[in-house]
Amino acid sequence: MKDLILDVLGLGVWTPAFPGLAAWTERAPEPLPERVKAPVLDRQCSRRASLFSKSMALAFSEATTNLDRASTPTVFGSALGETAVMLKL
Repeated sequence: MKDLILDVLGLGVWTPAFPGLAAWTERAPEPLPERVKAPVLDRQCSRRASLFSKSMALAFSEATTNLDRASTPTVFGSALGETAVMLKL
């Protein structure tokens, strides 16, 4: 088997207390907003998306800020059956 070589081109973090990589690394928690918005999701997907889906979309958005999202390979997984929303990304 050949060695697999991967390049990490971006990092993204979103949790209810730490809404981004900077907040996470600075240990600067922020209160959870009443409505969590994920700009990479269209309105229909955003309405249907759970907080889990939005958190993944926000981490994806942060990780790919300086990349072409349409051509950058990414890997997502969901045990909660929300693959349809993730495929919209």
